[in-house]
Amino acid sequence: MSLHLDNEQPIPLTGAAEHIRSRPSISTVRRWSRYGVRGVKLDTRLIGGRRYTTIAAIDRFLERTAERQNNSAARVITNQLSESAVAIAEAHLDAEGL
Repeated sequence: MSLHLDNEQPIPLTGAAEHIRSRPSISTVRRWSRYGVRGVKLDTRLIGGRRYTTIAAIDRFLERTAERQNNSAARVITNQLSESAVAIAEAHLDAEGL
């Protein structure tokens, strides 16, 4: 996804942390834009030698990373439930002598 500067107000990347409740460091925000989190990068654009993002881009980034986190947690729970179900089924089969 890219920035829509025609309808979103750009803010310097150095000031992006002010718009995030947890107030991450500028290093963290830069890392989000360069490397991403869980495969999701913060959308930025280089304008006049400075890196910019938008509040809407920050919102999209936070929503997508939260979705990825929830999906991976659901997979872990599903795998654990599957392993438990297999163990229970094996115990029943053993009890029946099968």
